[in-house]
Amino acid sequence: MRRRLLIHDIAYQEYIAQGKHGEEWKSGIPINRVRVEPINKVVTSAEGDEIQSNTRIFIDRINSTPAFELAEKSKVIFDNREYIVAAVSTFYAASPQVHHWEVYCK
Repeated sequence: MRRRLLIHDIAYQEYIAQGKHGEEWKSGIPINRVRVEPINKVVTSAEGDEIQSNTRIFIDRINSTPAFELAEKSKVIFDNREYIVAAVSTFYAASPQVHHWEVYCK
Protein backbone atom coordinates (compact mmCIF):
# COMPACT_ATOMS: atom_id res chain seq x y z
CA MET A 1 0.00 0.00 0.00
CA ARG A 2 1.16 3.50 -0.65
CA ARG A 3 2.51 5.17 2.46
CA ARG A 4 0.38 8.29 1.88
CA LEU A 5 -2.76 6.13 2.36
CA LEU A 6 -1.63 4.87 5.78
CA ILE A 7 -2.84 7.89 7.73
CA HIS A 8 -3.86 6.36 11.06
CA ASP A 9 -2.22 5.07 14.24
CA ILE A 10 -3.73 2.45 16.55
CA ALA A 11 -2.94 0.87 19.91
CA TYR A 12 -2.88 -2.94 20.07
CA GLN A 13 -3.43 -5.16 23.11
CA GLU A 14 -2.81 -8.82 22.33
CA TYR A 15 -5.27 -11.33 23.78
CA ILE A 16 -3.60 -13.67 26.27
CA ALA A 17 -6.26 -16.09 27.49
CA GLN A 18 -9.17 -16.66 29.77
CA GLY A 19 -7.65 -16.33 33.23
CA LYS A 20 -9.07 -16.78 36.70
CA HIS A 21 -10.21 -13.13 36.66
CA GLY A 22 -11.72 -13.29 33.17
CA GLU A 23 -10.18 -12.46 29.81
CA GLU A 24 -6.70 -10.94 29.82
CA TRP A 25 -4.70 -8.82 27.38
CA LYS A 26 -1.07 -7.70 27.21
CA SER A 27 -0.16 -4.04 27.66
CA GLY A 28 -0.89 -1.87 24.64
CA ILE A 29 1.66 -1.07 21.97
CA PRO A 30 1.31 1.56 19.23
CA ILE A 31 1.19 0.56 15.57
CA ASN A 32 1.83 3.49 13.26
CA ARG A 33 0.93 4.11 9.62
CA VAL A 34 -2.12 1.87 9.19
CA ARG A 35 -5.44 2.54 7.47
CA VAL A 36 -8.74 2.24 9.33
CA GLU A 37 -11.97 2.04 7.30
CA PRO A 38 -15.53 1.59 8.53
CA ILE A 39 -17.33 -1.28 6.78
CA ASN A 40 -20.31 -3.54 7.16
CA LYS A 41 -19.31 -7.08 6.28
CA VAL A 42 -19.88 -10.59 7.56
CA VAL A 43 -16.61 -12.47 8.09
CA THR A 44 -15.86 -16.00 9.26
CA SER A 45 -13.64 -16.51 12.29
CA ALA A 46 -11.08 -19.31 12.66
CA GLU A 47 -13.75 -21.32 14.53
CA GLY A 48 -16.15 -20.98 11.58
CA ASP A 49 -18.44 -18.46 13.27
CA GLU A 50 -19.92 -15.69 11.15
CA ILE A 51 -19.24 -12.27 12.67
CA GLN A 52 -20.50 -8.85 11.63
CA SER A 53 -17.44 -6.65 11.17
CA ASN A 54 -17.79 -2.89 11.33
CA THR A 55 -14.17 -1.83 10.88
CA ARG A 56 -11.32 -2.97 8.65
CA ILE A 57 -7.69 -2.13 9.39
CA PHE A 58 -4.94 -2.40 6.78
CA ILE A 59 -1.43 -3.17 8.09
CA ASP A 60 1.31 -2.93 5.46
CA ARG A 61 4.37 -5.17 5.89
CA ILE A 62 6.77 -2.44 4.67
CA ASN A 63 5.26 0.87 5.80
CA SER A 64 3.42 0.08 9.05
CA THR A 65 5.54 0.08 12.22
CA PRO A 66 5.71 -2.50 13.68
CA ALA A 67 4.13 -4.76 11.07
CA PHE A 68 2.81 -8.17 12.10
CA GLU A 69 -0.35 -10.27 12.02
CA LEU A 70 -2.76 -9.38 14.81
CA ALA A 71 -4.26 -12.15 16.94
CA GLU A 72 -8.01 -12.82 17.05
CA LYS A 73 -9.80 -11.64 20.22
CA SER A 74 -7.16 -8.94 20.71
CA LYS A 75 -8.10 -5.31 21.29
CA VAL A 76 -7.47 -2.40 18.96
CA ILE A 77 -7.96 1.17 20.15
CA PHE A 78 -8.58 3.80 17.50
CA ASP A 79 -9.99 7.30 17.95
CA ASN A 80 -10.80 6.54 21.62
CA ARG A 81 -12.91 3.51 20.65
CA GLU A 82 -12.13 -0.10 21.48
CA TYR A 83 -12.56 -2.83 18.87
CA ILE A 84 -12.08 -6.61 19.07
CA VAL A 85 -10.22 -8.45 16.29
CA ALA A 86 -12.70 -10.87 14.71
CA ALA A 87 -10.64 -12.20 11.78
CA VAL A 88 -7.40 -11.50 9.91
CA SER A 89 -6.72 -12.06 6.19
CA THR A 90 -3.17 -12.27 4.83
CA PHE A 91 -2.45 -11.00 1.31
CA TYR A 92 0.54 -11.62 -0.96
CA ALA A 93 1.67 -9.74 -4.08
CA ALA A 94 4.36 -10.82 -6.53
CA SER A 95 6.69 -12.33 -3.92
CA PRO A 96 6.37 -15.09 -1.31
CA GLN A 97 6.53 -12.47 1.47
CA VAL A 98 3.36 -11.03 2.97
CA HIS A 99 2.23 -7.82 1.30
CA HIS A 100 -0.34 -6.72 3.91
CA TRP A 101 -2.93 -7.87 6.43
CA GLU A 102 -6.57 -6.91 6.56
CA VAL A 103 -7.92 -6.99 10.10
CA TYR A 104 -11.72 -7.23 10.58
CA CYS A 105 -12.94 -5.87 13.90
CA LYS A 106 -16.24 -5.72 15.69
